[in-house]
Amino acid sequence: MLTFYYGTSLDFLADDLIELLRSDPLSDPLAPERFIVQNHGMARWLSLQTATETGIAANMKFRFPAEEIW
Repeated sequence: MLTFYYGTSLDFLADDLIELLRSDPLSDPLAPERFIVQNHGMARWLSLQTATETGIAANMKFRFPAEEIW
């Protein structure tokens, strides 16, 4: 399922993502969480924010819009 989240504050968006990951984890614990982000810097920042808030950030797969389109 593809869900879009948008807003003007990246910190609030990251907090919403972390809350979503906590409240609705994947059914398969070994399956990767997949994200579409705009650039490598955003992927790195998001993984650091997740690790800071939850204590760990593992098995996160980041893709870019162009990769999904092709």
